[in-house]
Amino acid sequence: MLRKISFILIIFAALFIKQDCVLSHDSIEEHNEEIEYVLFGDRDFKSTHPVYAEKIKAIEYAVALCIDEFNMLGGSYFEFLEKRDIPNFPKSMKEFNFQESPARHRYYTHRGWNLGDEDKAHWSVRQQLLLNTIDKELFSTENVIADFFSDVFQRDNYEKKQRESFAILLYYVHILGDHLEAGKKTAPMDKMNAVALIAPLTRPNYDTQNNPAIIPELIACVKILFKSQEKDRFFNDFIQDLEEIRERSSAITDSKDGLNTGNFNEYNKCAEDLLESLASYVPTLLEKEDFFRDAFSP
Repeated sequence: MLRKISFILIIFAALFIKQDCVLSHDSIEEHNEEIEYVLFGDRDFKSTHPVYAEKIKAIEYAVALCIDEFNMLGGSYFEFLEKRDIPNFPKSMKEFNFQESPARHRYYTHRGWNLGDEDKAHWSVRQQLLLNTIDKELFSTENVIADFFSDVFQRDNYEKKQRESFAILLYYVHILGDHLEAGKKTAPMDKMNAVALIAPLTRPNYDTQNNPAIIPELIACVKILFKSQEKDRFFNDFIQDLEEIRERSSAITDSKDGLNTGNFNEYNKCAEDLLESLASYVPTLLEKEDFFRDAFSP
């Protein structure tokens, strides 16, 4: 009972956050650096590989619009994607925009891939925007005939599951970034507020639909994304690493004091270790997947 109360206290703390206080990364670039770090092991991949810069920007901007768009703030990202010929792209930002305070907006888009608010944030539109961008930038062959038959015969099988798993990976890398931001706070209440209203690293009563948590969701999604490598030692080392971080995080959040004491620094260390684990394994695993290797081949 006490461990559940700890999470409830975090949620209620967020209700008292100042309206003008933004608790995520200070800029989209910090989120983008983490995305590139996880996908390529390089926080500045766009600069070191400029030939792929437009493709990577499209993916990063789609993630930003999916998760962080509110109050019509992402106009430049929307305009950029409009020019990329993303299939079934929204005609206007009004199709998924909503009005909210900077801190409170996370309640509608940051609590889990399957828990976005449909009425307020138009979550299905946001998800589809990201999925279609991934489809265009990573899965499309730019061969009209080949893509047509792919649409007809393959979208219901493994390729479609890979595409969604890749989107889920990007989604939780972004949410993880908000956890990492909490480590920069100094006051205990600021730390607590910084992880309020977003999916936690782990959760005692975790389930996919109603109580998602970052690490279990990542474990589930990479098992689909890298299914072809499930028997490889490297992949299984990755899963073991994620499980070890999950166990450490769970020991903190399930404890009597939860995050209300000095435990928060240990919890933040779990978030830091999770990012490092993803950056250590995911780039190598992605290099062995056809869709990714083909998209970033010389």
